[in-house]
Amino acid sequence: MVDHSGSTLIVFNGEIYNYLELRAALELDGIKFRGTSDTEVLLALYAKRGLDCVTELRGMFAFGIWDGAERRLVL
Repeated sequence: MVDHSGSTLIVFNGEIYNYLELRAALELDGIKFRGTSDTEVLLALYAKRGLDCVTELRGMFAFGIWDGAERRLVL
């Protein structure tokens, strides 16, 4: 999945159990979502909080994010 700017990409496998709560908090901050997946929530959470986003995640998952702005690969 690619963010709206096209500069941040994510490859994700697993499940974020608390993604609905995270999504609701992000929506209160004005973030608009196109779909209903936990992957999109994770991508938005990373955009908002950076690497600290992982402290908020509950679930079983693995992901890779290419942050084009920072020219950084996060695994």
